Amino acid sequence: MKILSVIGTRPQFLKLAPLSKKFEEEKINHIVVHTGQHYDKEMSEDIFRVLKIKEPDYLLEKIGSTSIQSLGDMMNKIEEICLKEKPDKLIVFGDCDSTIAGAIVARKLKIYLIHIEAGMRSYNKDMPEEINRLMTDHISDLLLCSTQDSVEKLKAENITNNVHFVGNLQLELLKNVCDTYHDTTILNENNLTENNFALMTIHREYNTNKEMLEKIFLELEKLDIDIVFPIHPRTNNIVNTNNINIPKNLNLIKPVDYLNMSILERNCKFIITDSGGVQPEAWYLRKKCIIMRSETEWIEPLVNNNNILYDYNTPLNEFINDFLEVKIEKDTIDYNICSHHDRHIVCNISKNIIFKLDTLYMEKKVVRKTIYFLHCRTPIIKPISGDQITEISIMKCLSLYYDVYYNNQLIDFNKPNFGLTETKVQLPNKKYDYYWTRNNDDVLLNCPGIKIRCGAPYTENSYNKSDIIVCYSKSWEEKLNNYNNKYVESANLYPKSKIIIPKNTMTVYQSIESRFFDRITNSEKANYRNKMVGTNCDFLIAHFGRISSSCYPTHLLPAFNKLCKRHHNKNLKLLFCGKFCHFKLDIQTNNPNVIINKIGIDHEDIHKYIQSCDLITSDYNSPTADWGGCMHILESMACGVPVLCGNFDVRKEQLGDDYPFFWDKNGKDNLIIQQILTILENILSKKIDITCVCEDLVKRSKNYTTKIVAKNIYNNLENMLF
Repeated sequence: MKILSVIGTRPQFLKLAPLSKKFEEEKINHIVVHTGQHYDKEMSEDIFRVLKIKEPDYLLEKIGSTSIQSLGDMMNKIEEICLKEKPDKLIVFGDCDSTIAGAIVARKLKIYLIHIEAGMRSYNKDMPEEINRLMTDHISDLLLCSTQDSVEKLKAENITNNVHFVGNLQLELLKNVCDTYHDTTILNENNLTENNFALMTIHREYNTNKEMLEKIFLELEKLDIDIVFPIHPRTNNIVNTNNINIPKNLNLIKPVDYLNMSILERNCKFIITDSGGVQPEAWYLRKKCIIMRSETEWIEPLVNNNNILYDYNTPLNEFINDFLEVKIEKDTIDYNICSHHDRHIVCNISKNIIFKLDTLYMEKKVVRKTIYFLHCRTPIIKPISGDQITEISIMKCLSLYYDVYYNNQLIDFNKPNFGLTETKVQLPNKKYDYYWTRNNDDVLLNCPGIKIRCGAPYTENSYNKSDIIVCYSKSWEEKLNNYNNKYVESANLYPKSKIIIPKNTMTVYQSIESRFFDRITNSEKANYRNKMVGTNCDFLIAHFGRISSSCYPTHLLPAFNKLCKRHHNKNLKLLFCGKFCHFKLDIQTNNPNVIINKIGIDHEDIHKYIQSCDLITSDYNSPTADWGGCMHILESMACGVPVLCGNFDVRKEQLGDDYPFFWDKNGKDNLIIQQILTILENILSKKIDITCVCEDLVKRSKNYTTKIVAKNIYNNLENMLF
């Protein structure tokens, strides 16, 4: 999928920033066209540098001397680029001339048109922006709204198809900046302190002519507060040319970049603006905002007295003083709907937009093929073991691009048991495009089409009769591609004879369901912690799933016993929760802090149990560990809970080479015990910054979302075969 975005003004750069980064993460081919509508070389380069987004692929020279001529020039050049690049989708933002220019070109060339920040209305048709909004909305294919009010306004104009509320991209950017940028140099340079100054940004022509500027400055002089005014070069030229008197309490400074503007907004007492972008930012930051306009398209901030439209019949100083006395009321907006407005909720606006685009792409562009899928000899698949959980995640990924049939029944993940009825394992009853099975060679070998095989080759023909071999880790794939008898014998499961590996091998990672990224409350954590160990504890280590006869009795238990003796005043718990492996292990321990639960837990709630723990353990010390089973590693990463495990190759792929909680898979028993003990001591004594470790885990886990894994599987599979 190729997407082309048309931008031309500073507010559009701000909206593009989080979306552009998300496109890059999702590896979407994204072309950016800067129309040059508002172009200053220094300011433009600065904003792309500060926001850390790629430079535009195309920068158009502004030629026309009038608005109409410029619009025509932009359309001609955008058309040339579209004919060259052939994008699947074209995105326009907001309401400037660049917006309508891109929109008209897309409609004429029959390119799918997406309008971000659709449905905004001021109902003032003397404003060029209002005309641009109306026209763009009425010719767009997909309308993505920043507010729920915008959805209602479109509905009033009989625009209801493909209209979605996604949130304000600029607020997503602001939230990220508030979380990461705290440099107050701009305050120090201008002798400013928190809540002891006002911020003004005005640029519209009706506010910046000679007469209006003189009036505004004169009335601002009567306010008992310093006012910072980052002044646009055009406005500054008007002030200097007309020798307008500048009040002592008004500090004119050069335009500031976005990061420093956010510092000024966060630390000022109130804001005076005619900017459309600053209004929602003031609302988000809970800064009172006087809007130097007679109408506004941003309605929500007016509802709770956070923002107010200026009454031009009232002296500005009196108006401001009266407004500052009015208390900001509690928002009447539903926070669950406007989650972007709550600073404590992670903004996923760009993610929502990507989802809409991906859905459209898959619905309209991909020809869906069919896959016959079967896990071992299981007539119906349920998430009751690690292998089946992995297979289910793969099927969910495949179902985004293919029609997946399990044992000849079409899978529907929205129904109980995925819409499957338990029947005997059947040979395919019709022709499928692909046949994908795990450890079920008698079925696979009789399939008439392209055979895809995952799992160990229990029979000699299962690999060399297959077209594609699926591995769950790169290390596994590399071992297969360098196949030799030594590896066959060490695995102890493969036949002793040499096996021919097909030329097509691919790594497929287990994907992480979205619920693992959702955070539970502290009270929920306490509840699930109590379910697991029956009491509150200072530190909880847990293992979910198969328990091995090598690592746990030999290494983990001795290390934990020593830890308990050293910290006898702390309530430490070690929980084994899940089925025992085929080694028929029976853990023997006299330590009352070790809890063994053979029943297991419901997979649907596993993310809540994981988040209620302080540390998750995984892996067994076996040559087969690099086969790549998840062992809840990925889920724990998404939950932001650290994992204690061996430094197997697959774990390095998932956790990183320098992950601090690895024990040496090649170490002798005493060494591994000491390594585990040292890791646990470092965690308890806080010698390692757990917060940073957990943040890195969450970041890494985002490479394993269902959409990313699905896209990789689809691309690899289709590229191999065609």
